[in-house]
Amino acid sequence: MKKKHPATALENTAKKIATISIHLECTPRQTISLIDKNLHFVTQFDKVMELISLLKRHGKKATDITNDIAILRYSPDHIKVRLSKMKEAGVTDAPIWLLRRAEAEFEVWLKKNSNMKQVLGNHKGAADYLADRLECSRHEVELIAARRGKLLSINLVKLKRVLDFLFEIGFTPKQVRATPRVLHHSEITMRARYNEILRLGIPLYTLQFFYVTSKGFKRMIGRYAHDNCQKQNVGVT
Repeated sequence: MKKKHPATALENTAKKIATISIHLECTPRQTISLIDKNLHFVTQFDKVMELISLLKRHGKKATDITNDIAILRYSPDHIKVRLSKMKEAGVTDAPIWLLRRAEAEFEVWLKKNSNMKQVLGNHKGAADYLADRLECSRHEVELIAARRGKLLSINLVKLKRVLDFLFEIGFTPKQVRATPRVLHHSEITMRARYNEILRLGIPLYTLQFFYVTSKGFKRMIGRYAHDNCQKQNVGVT
């Protein structure tokens, strides 16, 4: 087999560097620095270019790729399968690093975010979703979030369950807006406390039942039982 002339090989490498630089929107010097640590950019040039084109067609920016350059070590077929699954799930804004994670981690992330997309529906984000559910403006939600720092980072699926439950048992959006701390708590715990309240015949007059500590909840129902017992004794005498 005839060997390439050194000048020709050098010219080919220079062309590859120029092509990669254009597609990754970086300088030739930056590209050479990348190649020093990733020789496959030259030895597997066609595969690397196919990956770059594939990622950019699916909305990834050049900076997304250079910030996670390890993605260019993977098979284009593998990345195509991942992108296809994301599209089917309606998830189009996933971070690029997710495409190279282990299958189990990828599936868990995909399911979680697919569920969140379903909850959001046509809403642009958590603030718009909350404004709709709490019957107020986005600005008011942002003011509430400023007081309750992590409100807008609560998992939307969890948030929906909590809101559905609170409205189901009779609380209003206005009451929830006035006591947003309740949204940080577990719907499962709330249901357990609600069942206990029903069992004891306690009037459900405040959201405080659902956000106090376990000790606080026991004190609240204990106080009601004590007061109720005293009333009954007064009635007997």
